[in-house]
Amino acid sequence: MITTVQLNSLTSTQVKGITTVEFGVLTTTQMSGFTSTSLGGLASTQINALSTTVVGSISTSQVGGFTGTQLGQFSSTVLNALSTTTLSTLTTTQLDGLSSAQLTGLNSTQFGALTTIQLGGFNATQIKGFNTTDLAILTTVQLTGITSTGIGALASTQLQALTTTVVAAITTTQIDGLTSAQLGQLTTSQFQVLTTT
Repeated sequence: MITTVQLNSLTSTQVKGITTVEFGVLTTTQMSGFTSTSLGGLASTQINALSTTVVGSISTSQVGGFTGTQLGQFSSTVLNALSTTTLSTLTTTQLDGLSSAQLTGLNSTQFGALTTIQLGGFNATQIKGFNTTDLAILTTVQLTGITSTGIGALASTQLQALTTTVVAAITTTQIDGLTSAQLGQLTTSQFQVLTTT
């Protein structure tokens, strides 16, 4: 069995030669031997061949090697297997690679781990991918990271999923992003707390 020491010494070019079958049988111990640089050279087929257990063991230092393009090629299964700790360390540049469909697939635990900086980096198209279950657990702290443009990108079902606590915390700057149509889509309870801030 190939050891972590041996894996750690492989170059990016060598790692590209490892087959998907071989990636599919890697253990978490073996995975720890890859450097962030070598992971940055993996093809989507190699990444998506990893077991969810192995993906969950990817460290914060290792995940830094992935590019936004690579992240955009993660299957929903692989993306959902990333630990919340690892996910929360991804940079906005890396997250730029995620599609709205991938963001829709994030589970609530992962969504809850997103930082204000990460949320502030998502564009309007990506924000349209947030599912209503996740938006229902958005915190007031997380809200501060969403730009007025981001607020303006929310669909009616997304807006209505926000708790009144979160709606009440929307700043005047963020309110500027709401369209007249969106204001009409707020629930009565949401509108009442919005107009008292």
